[in-house]
Amino acid sequence: MPDRPGPPPQAYSGGIGSGINAARLRRARATGYAGRAPVPHDRDEVVVRAAGRARHPPPDPAVTLHRQLLREIAVPMALALALVCELLAVMQVLQMNGVLFGAGSDAAGVLRITALLLPHFAVTALPLSFLLALLLGIGRLAEDNELLALSALGRSPNARYLVPLLMSAVLAAAMHPIVAIAEPRGLHAIHRLLNALVKRNVAGNIQPGVLNEEITDLTVYVGTREGPAGTPRWRNVLVRDGRGNDPYLVLARRGRADIGGAEDSLQVDMQDGELHRTDPSGAYTRARFESASLALGIVSFLRRSQNFIGPTEEMTSDELARARADAERAGDRSAARLVELRRHSRRAAVFVCPAFALLGVPLAAGRRTTRARSYAATLAAFAGYHVVLVFARGLGEAQRVPPIVAAWAPIAAALLVAAVLYVRLRRSPPPDGSMR
Repeated sequence: MPDRPGPPPQAYSGGIGSGINAARLRRARATGYAGRAPVPHDRDEVVVRAAGRARHPPPDPAVTLHRQLLREIAVPMALALALVCELLAVMQVLQMNGVLFGAGSDAAGVLRITALLLPHFAVTALPLSFLLALLLGIGRLAEDNELLALSALGRSPNARYLVPLLMSAVLAAAMHPIVAIAEPRGLHAIHRLLNALVKRNVAGNIQPGVLNEEITDLTVYVGTREGPAGTPRWRNVLVRDGRGNDPYLVLARRGRADIGGAEDSLQVDMQDGELHRTDPSGAYTRARFESASLALGIVSFLRRSQNFIGPTEEMTSDELARARADAERAGDRSAARLVELRRHSRRAAVFVCPAFALLGVPLAAGRRTTRARSYAATLAAFAGYHVVLVFARGLGEAQRVPPIVAAWAPIAAALLVAAVLYVRLRRSPPPDGSMR
């Protein structure tokens, strides 16, 4: 008998699997698949698919890395900025707790003062947060060898500076209106609010039936008190002021505190009283009055509550220019130099973030860093910058160096350290021994 033709060789693979493989092969042939990509039956379809692949080329690894670096820096920076501003606000509120939480204070006033302090905090918080986020972001990429992969693709090591410098340019543009307008106007508003708040606290702390001697050499006694704590009304008032060369004693039937008037004193309107005074020669004077206004000096209280506001910090750029011109016309060179120092300091503050960008990139990419090392490097770098800032400003205020040198010395020091780190980074090989 002639041999019967057998099944195709592809179906014989042994056992139960042979039938399964043959069924799969038949289905693949019927649908156009045979262990390979589907074959289109239309030439136009081939052209369309080729055009689609041309319209969607593979992404550039450098662009992908830059986007990732932007996310790695932006998110930690936002969190760090909120945290630093919150810490600075808490520290400042605790420093002024005797004023903000006195007898004449309220919650709305505290919140308003805290909000006005935000531009003042931003001058410190923005560079600090940016430097911390920069070290964390680039340090993480260096730890994951992604910067090494960028170098392996033939990219220049300078490409890692692109995102930090662009971000620092945006921050510098935002810093200019803060230091030129927002910060001085906020401090000026705080100065006025604190003056009124201190006056209300001093008036509210005067208790009836007690000799109130909270202010040195000033004694106030009232028989009864009426009205709100910030602007009370008194009966049977005694005021003795032993400051100066002509102490006096005032007795009145009625009195009322007025927080308006001069900024450095609390005005007390008194009715139906008499004044007793002794002049430096020893002559005694007694005078009766129906109404009189008495100014109680509280300069020490005001200075104690506003020690963080300098004489030129609440001036805008235009006001600083006018103050400098007035000081030069008056022949006061010391005042003119202080104003000039403040003007250059504000200009230098705009370029702190670009300087930190140049400093932070080689500091983070030089070696694999952990989060703890990034925090420590941030604190060390910012502390060193602040030490140079305080030292140079002190020399400028003492007129030992020109104002422009005192203002720009911290920026110059940061750029010098950044240049040294950059040269060391280019000369040192990466951890695996390949060239940068």
